[in-house]
Amino acid sequence: MNIKINNIDYPCKLTFKASRLLAEKWGLPGVQAVFTEIENKLSDQAIDSAADLVLAIVQGSDIPEAARVTYDQAGQWIFDNMGKIKEIGTALASSFPQPGDDVGKQEAPKAISAQQNP
Repeated sequence: MNIKINNIDYPCKLTFKASRLLAEKWGLPGVQAVFTEIENKLSDQAIDSAADLVLAIVQGSDIPEAARVTYDQAGQWIFDNMGKIKEIGTALASSFPQPGDDVGKQEAPKAISAQQNP
């Protein structure tokens, strides 16, 4: 599923950046709390919360134009696509990191040990 705003398609997935943006916006202690909050807010189908979510998804993408998308545009997208709120929840749930899911993860760089002088 994609969210199309200003003729640009944004993938509907919850990136770390999108999670961090939502944690800040909603006053949550961290990214993990965002997962639970999304489930609660989408089940209530609150338009403001859905607009927050859409804006975070868009701004959490790596698409340069995302920075120009406004809260009002995200809210308008929700207004125009009310039937897709549940679909967003399903798409995001499938993008949540799963325990033991190592696919696509990069290893942290190994510490460079100090070289000894000869």
